[in-house]
Amino acid sequence: MVEARDKGGATLTTSVADTVSSMVRLDAVIIGGSAGSMPPLLALLSALPADFPVPIFVVLHLHRSDGGAMAEHLNSRLALPVREATDKCPIVAPGVYTAPADYHLLIERNPRKAASSFGQTPGEASAPLLANQSSAEGKMQSYSFALSIDPRVNWSRPSIDVAFESAARVYGEHLLAILLSGANEDGAQGMRWVRALGGVAIVQPPESAESPVMPRSAIDIAGVTLLRHAHELSEILLRLSPSTPHLEVALTSGNDDAQA
Repeated sequence: MVEARDKGGATLTTSVADTVSSMVRLDAVIIGGSAGSMPPLLALLSALPADFPVPIFVVLHLHRSDGGAMAEHLNSRLALPVREATDKCPIVAPGVYTAPADYHLLIERNPRKAASSFGQTPGEASAPLLANQSSAEGKMQSYSFALSIDPRVNWSRPSIDVAFESAARVYGEHLLAILLSGANEDGAQGMRWVRALGGVAIVQPPESAESPVMPRSAIDIAGVTLLRHAHELSEILLRLSPSTPHLEVALTSGNDDAQA
């Protein structure tokens, strides 16, 4: 049983049966990390093609003087386009968005409308690919970012907890959340929200992490049992395609598994 509390103090619960296997449509991937997370992050993202079918959000603990340097570094290393998220920026795929230093990253659901491909204006995009498409009325569901300067959470801004909870509230069961190496407990409560709202939560094995506190906290606090190394995560995600962005999730108590 997983519990999470909303801002009003209400408790959300979800249970994971001993064995569950289902196909999950992914609409977004969110990745959090801190100290020691850059090597596994690069190993994971560098394996993905330029047309990876869902947007990826990256939330790392950055020094306030970063000034977009982390996004520029990733952009120089990846096939996927990378840019730093800005307030009200529409979310489209393919693309990687990084949380800017000293701001919390939030996800907002917008009225249904068509949107452009990553880095294009509406007039330039001939076949926009968004995270998900509503079967009702055939209209796209669009999303955008909101940036917040609310107080730090877990001594951090951006906070992984804040971003994970926000993404979980918007994407629900269609979210994949990944937590990498880090030196504090940020992300553990966010993982509780991901699991409580039906999303898939995976952590880097603590023994492989340069700083194991963050993944270990997600295991101890959020009950995450899906452990995967970066190369295993990239192998899973590489099986997704624009026509079938689905992840086959098999959860078995004590020996969980996830495969595409």
